[in-house]
Amino acid sequence: MSWGSLEEVPEEVSPEVHRRNTTPPCNRFANQKVLVTGAGRGLGSRIAVAFAKDGADVAVHYNTSAEGAEKVAEEIRGMGRDSFTVQADVAKWDDVRRMADEIWRRWGRLDILVHQVGEMVTGQMSWREMKTEAEVRKAIDVDALGSLLVIHEVGRRMYDLQKYGSIVAMASNVLTTGSPRAPQYAAGKFGVIGVVKSYANAFAPWVRVNAVAPGYIETEATKARPDWPKRKKFVLQSTPLKRICQIEDVIPVIMFLASGDSGFITGHTIYIDGGFTMPH
Repeated sequence: MSWGSLEEVPEEVSPEVHRRNTTPPCNRFANQKVLVTGAGRGLGSRIAVAFAKDGADVAVHYNTSAEGAEKVAEEIRGMGRDSFTVQADVAKWDDVRRMADEIWRRWGRLDILVHQVGEMVTGQMSWREMKTEAEVRKAIDVDALGSLLVIHEVGRRMYDLQKYGSIVAMASNVLTTGSPRAPQYAAGKFGVIGVVKSYANAFAPWVRVNAVAPGYIETEATKARPDWPKRKKFVLQSTPLKRICQIEDVIPVIMFLASGDSGFITGHTIYIDGGFTMPH
C-alpha cells in the first residue's frame, strides 16, 4: 500500500491528547441493573465501578476472585448503589443458569450485560508453547463457550421476560490480525463474534448484542510480560494514534454500546486500537 508523503510524528503521545472532550459521569444509567462478568479484578472491576458512578446498580460476577469481587461490591454500595456478588464458572451451563436465576430473583430484571471475562493465555509467548489439549480448551471454553452460555441464558431472560436489554461482549483485535503467540486465544475470540452476530439476530428486535475489540491494553499484567518492551515498540510503530490503549479508552465505548445512545446498533464490533488494524 502506498501512503504517499507523511509528516514526521512523535514515537509516542500522551493519552490526554485524545481525551479533551470526555464526558464525566452524569447518572446516564440511573436505576438500571447491570451485570459485569469477571468483575472481581482488572478491567472488569473498573467497568463495574464506572457503571455505578454513572448511576447503575451492579451485580459483580467472579469465578475465583471472591475477595476482590466483594471489595468491588462494597465500593459500589458506598456510592449508594445496590450491589452484590455472584459466582459462576462461565464454561459450566449449570453455573450460568444459577447466576442468571439469582439475578432475576434479586432484581426481577436486568437492563445491561457486560460480558468481559476471558482467558488471555498470558503465560504463553509462542504458538510452540501450546502443548496440551487442556491449554487449548481453557481459552476456547472461557471465551467462546462461556460467551455462548452467558449470552444465551441472560439474553433469553431479557427476551422472554422483559422484551428489552443490551448486551456488550469483549472480543479483541486479533479478529483482524490473528495471534501467532496464542492461536487458541484468537480462536476463542472469533467464537465470541460468532455468538454476538447469532444472538443479535436471534434476540432482535428486543435485545441488542454488540462487541468491543480492544488492542493491547497497557495493564500491570501486560507490562509484566517478558516480551512487552519489544512488543510495545512494535505496537507504537504500527498505531497511527501513537500510544497504547488504556482501560480509560475501553470503558466509554462499552458504556456507549450499553446505553440508548447506540439504540440502532446491533450485531457490530467496535475496534479500540488507535488504528492498529487499519492496514489489515
